[in-house]
Amino acid sequence: MSIPRRLFRAATDRLRRELREMEIDFEAFHPYDRAPGAREELEEFLRDGEAARFSSPPPDPLAEEYALLGLEPGADRAALQRAWHRCVRETHPDRFAAGSPAQMAARERFLRYQQAYERIMAVRDGG
Repeated sequence: MSIPRRLFRAATDRLRRELREMEIDFEAFHPYDRAPGAREELEEFLRDGEAARFSSPPPDPLAEEYALLGLEPGADRAALQRAWHRCVRETHPDRFAAGSPAQMAARERFLRYQQAYERIMAVRDGG
């Protein structure tokens, strides 16, 4: 099993502090090879809840939709509506000549904005 770098760093920092308190030179030995109980200490660290403090939060499932609308995840309803209106106003297909390639591209962007807005609102409203 591969240990994430930040968890390993946190475990070794904790071990360094404990060894410093016991007045043992940490640099004199490798924590896995020569430190008594170092591997068990690291495994215990990873098992208990302390490792959770160093893990990153789960990614927001709507982060892509918020980014598409130019917002930070978790923006309030008013900011969401303003961003959606701005995006829709800029890309509404009726603003372009009928049948033109620009209108087709605008229609695709318009639909993406609309779908992103609807997905965010559905999640926020619990539906």
